[in-house]
Amino acid sequence: MITSFVQTRGSIPILWKQIVDMSYRPRLQIQSLNSDNLGPTKSHIEDQISTYGEQLFLNLISWRGFEGTLRLAFKETMDNVHPQKLNFILYILFTLFFILFHKFYFMNFISFKFTSVKYEEFFFNRECKKMNYKNVTKLLNSIHSDISRHSFFALNGSRVISQQVGVIRTNCLDCLDRTNLVQTLISLELLKKQFEFLGIENMYNLFFFFLFFFFL
Repeated sequence: MITSFVQTRGSIPILWKQIVDMSYRPRLQIQSLNSDNLGPTKSHIEDQISTYGEQLFLNLISWRGFEGTLRLAFKETMDNVHPQKLNFILYILFTLFFILFHKFYFMNFISFKFTSVKYEEFFFNRECKKMNYKNVTKLLNSIHSDISRHSFFALNGSRVISQQVGVIRTNCLDCLDRTNLVQTLISLELLKKQFEFLGIENMYNLFFFFLFFFFL
């Protein structure tokens, strides 16, 4: 049995840049108006959809300061993006294929509704200030239904018995520390589901024991 779970990360998909200098926080500049961002953002979303299916854009940057300006531009752009739906005929053929050959997939596909894009914000610096990283559980609770719906991939021999139908695309400003932590916790959520799916849920606790022992 083989299982897998895919997440993605990437820069905020609008036209912006930072002026590179020796300062701790290089100046940030949004290069275009929101109307100019629609084309590149929509193109990026449609590319992600064609590769991964459903998209949950998870934005972790701050609501204030220089990040707040970028956050507002990103949110306004996402509010105005209406990704092109799949061609209806291809959609029907795609659905019939998985109904006929991957019955388990159909259970997940019922809620697919062509192609969906969701935008979620989590103000990491505010929620987790003073190293209160346990507050990330607030985020996990808010996207729990998305995590469950997206599911994971499982292959038994040559038979696909579970299919991942969407991905969570996470970003902070530089896609490093905040993104790393959140994606790690999302992965652990899915790891638990995979252990349960394989009937070895007790191995989940054993996995954490060895993980703790290794890094101690």
